[in-house]
Amino acid sequence: MDKNRTFYLVIFVLFPSLLFSQISISQSDFTSLYSIGNSYVSFADTLTESIDIGQPGGGNNWDFTNLTPHEMFEIEYVDPSTTPYADSFATATIANYFNQSFELGDGSNGSSEAWAYFNSNDATILGNAGLNTFTDMSGTTVTETISRHYPPFVKYDFPINANKMWTAKDSSETIVFSSGIPVSVTVTTTTYDVHIDAWGTMTMPSGKVVEALRSREITVTNTFIAGFPLGSSTSAHYFFLGKNGESLSVLADDENPANSGVITGSSDWSGDDVTSVEKLEALPTEFSLKQNYPNPFNPSTKIEYSITEPSFVNLTVYDVLGNQVAELVNEPQSAGNYRFNLDGSNLSSGTYFIQLRSGDLHHVRKMTLMK
Repeated sequence: MDKNRTFYLVIFVLFPSLLFSQISISQSDFTSLYSIGNSYVSFADTLTESIDIGQPGGGNNWDFTNLTPHEMFEIEYVDPSTTPYADSFATATIANYFNQSFELGDGSNGSSEAWAYFNSNDATILGNAGLNTFTDMSGTTVTETISRHYPPFVKYDFPINANKMWTAKDSSETIVFSSGIPVSVTVTTTTYDVHIDAWGTMTMPSGKVVEALRSREITVTNTFIAGFPLGSSTSAHYFFLGKNGESLSVLADDENPANSGVITGSSDWSGDDVTSVEKLEALPTEFSLKQNYPNPFNPSTKIEYSITEPSFVNLTVYDVLGNQVAELVNEPQSAGNYRFNLDGSNLSSGTYFIQLRSGDLHHVRKMTLMK
């Protein structure tokens, strides 16, 4: 994962609850989601899509149901003192962490881990670190990356209100180590011109509807290696910020896109409760889909299932007419027990069927939503 994508995935943890009328975000709101032991899921549609970003001002109805997650990252909040790079970020009060493994067709395999460090007392971003391991016929290669912000970076000018504008500046140093030996040092300076310029309702890719603000951000980054300028780049992001931590960002293909209507770009989102799944610690003994609980439910319920071997898993909700109303899980998963937290806020009262498929196996349960 490149540094810019890591940064924008990390940024997702920073969006607190918002109020649609008289919107104002304080520093305490900003840090309210930080809690060791919590986790969230971040999604990415890495393909170029046509996305309607609405228009400046109020009354927008942003619809992102056409976006499809091609990548998913489960991110945990952890105690920074328990991480391998704690000494490099001594003032951190919390960190977030994700990991992923991969196997290529030629038999080579690898894994990636990443940590991002924050100080929740002053809402600063301290930096991030990554550890990548790759094994093929020639052996194992370990690469580490440590990136620090100098000074610690505060992106947002509190309190944040609709129509507010500001400029934030950041400087960071990134060191890459190969088998413990530093092989490159890169310095970047970045300027963010931010304008909270629109508000309305946002329909997340799952169909969940929330009230939201839109932030238009123009970013200019200059890169230096060994003190020599390597180049400059400009990008435009639109961030859509929901009431309860939901957020979605669009990275425009054009560095100076139109400020209304349909643009093309790639997207990331998080805080979409209808698509969160948690892996439990116990080992499974059989393939199963348990009855959701509570049942009947209003508006949320938990769905637990078990798979006994690695497979591609699909967990889908249908109405009584057989229409698909939500695809909750659609990804490869390792053997294990899983719990899914379903938010039915966007569904109507009635009977639904939840179907689990894993390879050639499938199971169906009936559940009832009563509002």
